[in-house]
Amino acid sequence: KKLKSSQVYIRIRPQVFDGGGHDQNGEAVSKSLKGWDETSVELGTEYMFSTGSNKYTFPKKVLGPQVDQQVVFDSIMPELVEDFTQPGGTNVMFFAYGQTGTGKTHTIFGESASLLSKTPTPGWGLFPRVCEATINKMKSSGNKFVLSVSAIEFYMCMPYDLLAEHSPILVSDDYEPVGYKHIIIDSSADLLKVLEQVKQYRTTRNTKMNQVKGQGEHDGSSRSHCLLILSLMQIDPQGMFSVTRFNLMDLAGAERPSKTGAERNAEESISLALYNAINGGEVSTYSQGAIINYELFEIGKEVLLATNLHKKGKKYMPPRQMTTALIKTTGACLGGKCRTAMIVCLSQAPQCGWETWFSLEYGTGLGALRAPVVPQKKTKFQNALKAAIKRQTDSNLKLENAKDDKFLLLKKANHVQDTEFLRRIKLLEGLPKI
Repeated sequence: KKLKSSQVYIRIRPQVFDGGGHDQNGEAVSKSLKGWDETSVELGTEYMFSTGSNKYTFPKKVLGPQVDQQVVFDSIMPELVEDFTQPGGTNVMFFAYGQTGTGKTHTIFGESASLLSKTPTPGWGLFPRVCEATINKMKSSGNKFVLSVSAIEFYMCMPYDLLAEHSPILVSDDYEPVGYKHIIIDSSADLLKVLEQVKQYRTTRNTKMNQVKGQGEHDGSSRSHCLLILSLMQIDPQGMFSVTRFNLMDLAGAERPSKTGAERNAEESISLALYNAINGGEVSTYSQGAIINYELFEIGKEVLLATNLHKKGKKYMPPRQMTTALIKTTGACLGGKCRTAMIVCLSQAPQCGWETWFSLEYGTGLGALRAPVVPQKKTKFQNALKAAIKRQTDSNLKLENAKDDKFLLLKKANHVQDTEFLRRIKLLEGLPKI
C-alpha cells in the first residue's frame, strides 16, 4: 500500500504585552524562538550541550502572527476536505497542539463572538469553516447526503459526550468512541446549538499561562481534550453508499507543571493520579496537568512506534491495556484509518522557549509519520441499509439478554451507536434526489 505523509503546520501567536503568561517582557530562558520563514522555524539556544541554533524544516507551511483565520483555512483544509467529501473518500484526523495559551482553541473554534453568527464571519476558526465548506461542496455535488456533528471531551482519562450534557461514553474494542450523540446539520445556522453546548459543558480551568494580568481570563481549556467529529453519509449517482469522518482534536495545553501556579502534593505520584482519575477519585490541579502531559507524551510515543512499523511494512495497533481512552482513540488514526495532519501553535514570549522547543520536537515526530491510508468502502445502498438494520437488531437482542453481563455498559453504548447509525441512514434514504 502507498504510504501517505502527515502534514504539519506551524502557527505563531502575535506578541502581547498584557502582563500574562505570554507577555513579551517575561524573563528569557536558555531557548528562544529566533525566527521563521514560510517553511521552517529557527530555535536559538544557549544550553551548554547545544550551542548555536536549530532549524526545523518539517512544517508544510509556517503561518505567521499576521495571518488571519481565512488564510489558515485556505493553507490547510481544501485538500483534506476534498478527500473527506469524495464518495469512498478518506477519514481525516486533524490535531491542534501547543503550549497553553498559544491559540489552539482560537484556531479550531475561532473568536468567541464569531461563534454566535449564523453565517460565515472572519473570526471563524477551522471547525465552522470545514462544516461550511463540506455543506457547500456536497450541495453542489448532486449526491444525496446527511452530515452530522458530534463532540467528545477526554477529561481525566475518560470520554464524555458534550452534546448529551457531559454524559460518560466508552471506547470499543476497535478503539472507536461509542454511544455518543449526532446532531444533523444542513447549514451554518445549525452549528450554533452545537457550539453553545460544547462551550457550556467542556471542562475549563485557568492556569498562569492563559491569564491576563489582573483579569484571570482565558479563551479555552487547559484541562481537557476536545474531539469534534463530522460524519458524512452519501449516495453517489451510481447508488453506492459510503461514510467518512473528519475529526478535529483540540488537545489540552502542554505546559510545565511549575508554570500552572498549582501546588504539588508530594505524596501524589503520576501513577496514583492516573488511578484516581480512572476510578473517579480526587485529582489535584497539579496532577491534572501531569496527566495531560503524560497523555500527550504517550501519543507522541505511539506516533514514533507507528512510524517505525510502517517503514518496515508492518501493521500498527494502538495499545489496549494500561492506557487511556484518548490514547486509544488517537492511536486508531495512526494505523491507516485516517489522513493525519496537525497545527502546532507557538508563543514568541522569551519565557516560553523550552515549551516552544518541545512543541517543535512534537511536530517533528508527527511530520515523520507516513501511513498507508485506506479509503472507505463503497457499498450498494440497499445492502448498507439491510446491514444497518441487522446490526441494530442484533445489538438490541444482545442488550436484552445482558442484564447481569459485565459488558452491559459497552453493549448499551454499541446499541446507541447502531441505533443512531440506522436513524441517519434511513434519513438519507428518505431524501429526494438533488
